[in-house]
Amino acid sequence: MFIEEIFELDSLLDYEKQVSTTKEVNITNISYWNASSEYQEYMLKHIKFDYIPNIFNYKYTYDIPLDIRNQIIKKLTGYSDRKIMGLLTSSSSCSIVNMINFLKLNGFKKLCILTPAYFSVEQSCKIFNLSFEKKR
Repeated sequence: MFIEEIFELDSLLDYEKQVSTTKEVNITNISYWNASSEYQEYMLKHIKFDYIPNIFNYKYTYDIPLDIRNQIIKKLTGYSDRKIMGLLTSSSSCSIVNMINFLKLNGFKKLCILTPAYFSVEQSCKIFNLSFEKKR
């Protein structure tokens, strides 16, 4: 299932750290979305804002340390089993898309959408070709 990628990323990041330490090489993550703190500071000094900018770093679930993810899962489920996985998302739409994908991958055939419902539920069903009906 797609969520297993997070475990693979943990292994990859551990290996990356090991290679970096043993070979004494700095490894650059070219998939990194965030600007460096130096660049952020530079931009804040050189751009005039009419407001106080809220610069924050993009967060992925896999950026949260494994022990913290496991603590969240244990708190929410009561279990600390490695087979249980949690996905933390930055928005309701991301949660809906992932849930519809999860349902489809786990053999669900049809979803009943109780209306009124957020628009992305229906759109996600269409994207993943999951049959649905709307009920009031």
